[in-house]
Formats: sequence, C-alpha cells, structure tokens
Amino acid sequence: MTQTTTHPSLECPKCSQPIRRLSPEREQDLPCSACKADLQVDTFPALFRGAALGARATAAILEDETHCFYHAGRRAVVPCDACGRFLCALCDIHLDDRHLCPTCMEAGIGSGQIREMENSRVLYDKIAIYLALIPFTIIFWFAAFITAPATIFVVIRFWKEPNSLVSGSRIRNVVAFMLAGIQVFGCVFIIYNILQNQA
Repeated sequence: MTQTTTHPSLECPKCSQPIRRLSPEREQDLPCSACKADLQVDTFPALFRGAALGARATAAILEDETHCFYHAGRRAVVPCDACGRFLCALCDIHLDDRHLCPTCMEAGIGSGQIREMENSRVLYDKIAIYLALIPFTIIFWFAAFITAPATIFVVIRFWKEPNSLVSGSRIRNVVAFMLAGIQVFGCVFIIYNILQNQA
C-alpha cells in the first residue's frame, strides 16, 4: 500500500474561497483571507492523513507464473479462500483474515454468509415481542393459546441470532419470554378452572 498526501483544503462558507493556514489543532478561530469573515474551524486528524491507494496488478512476465483467473495477463498473488481461484492484486478482496474473489464476495453477500457485509437482518426479537403482545388486545385475548407457545419457541430457537445492526440488546427477548410465561400460566389457570367446574 502506498500513501498519497495532499494539502488539506476547506472552503469558506460565505465566499467559497479556500481557507489558508489550516492546522491539525481542534477548534481554531481563523479569519477568511478573502472576505475577512470570522470563522471557527474544527478539523479532524483524518483531514491531514494521506489516503491509502490500492495495490496495482502487475503483468505476468514468465510463462510458468500463475495467472489471475479473471485477468489472464496478470500475475496471481493469492488464491481465493472460498473457491481457490488465483487472483491478482486487483481482484483480491481482503476481508478480515480472508482473501475472496469478486464472485465469491457477491455470492456471500447475496446468501447472507458474509456477516460483515450485511445491510439487513431479520429481527426475531421484534417478532417475539409482537407475538407476545397480540393477546393483550381485547379482540385477540384468546390467541394466547397459540401465540404464547409460539413466542417461547421464537425466543429459544433464535436466542443466539444477532439482533439489530446497530443494537445488541436482548431486552425484547426477555420481555417477550416473560409475557409469554404469564400467558401460559393464565391459560393453564383457565383450563384448570373449567375442568374443576365440570367435575
């Protein structure tokens, strides 16, 4: 990897001219050199870091060199960890400690096998809490005979499944399980009373 460094530049929000004398310090009070407006500039260190450039694919010179599966004239540098195809530096996709080719990367994203690239997820904890809340409506109170066992099944079966992409709490699973437990107890109590009255 090589790095390229460019002089960082920000524009004045009033006159759109470049702001000079920028430094990595946070919260600087600088006057605009063009319109003389008083500006408070808050720069982040990343603005002064060089951007990393990707590796370039090199041409295969010797006939006995391994060639890239996708670019016949390019030297292979690594095999794909999923399918074993040889890849040049241009085709190599480095994900954590794995090297993947573009085809396997696309297939992994499509099938959901590459968790690092997920952009959507089934929220089983939400399903469980919705199932648990259905019987608490006046119309569907009798549904507890079905929804309570279903809630308990969903919570236990999918307990280890990851929740939201932005939140890792399992509070909804716990609440759903408790509500379902109360409903199961209520159903058993109702059935027991019915049987007692018939005896």
